[in-house]
Amino acid sequence: MRRHAIGIIAIALLGVGIFFLIWPPRDSALQWLHGSSVRIGVVLLAVWLAWPEISRVPRWMYGLVTAGILIVMIQPKLVAFVVPALVVVWFLRPREKI
Repeated sequence: MRRHAIGIIAIALLGVGIFFLIWPPRDSALQWLHGSSVRIGVVLLAVWLAWPEISRVPRWMYGLVTAGILIVMIQPKLVAFVVPALVVVWFLRPREKI
């Protein structure tokens, strides 16, 4: 059910983006809505496409990625260390037995 909801929201946001592409807002206060709806819609569309793989990611990995994003937001120069560390943790994580 979550995948369906994500797909519907992505289509709605992309629809808003297309609407504002055809009829641009006259008010400058609404111009942010066009850009943000397209960007968020594209990201949600990518999440919708990758949902089967995302659902298999361990829950603790979401916490590590969130912590990595916060560290990079505070110190952008640490991106050269955070991204490789997350990749190493991903490949060294315990595997599920099939």
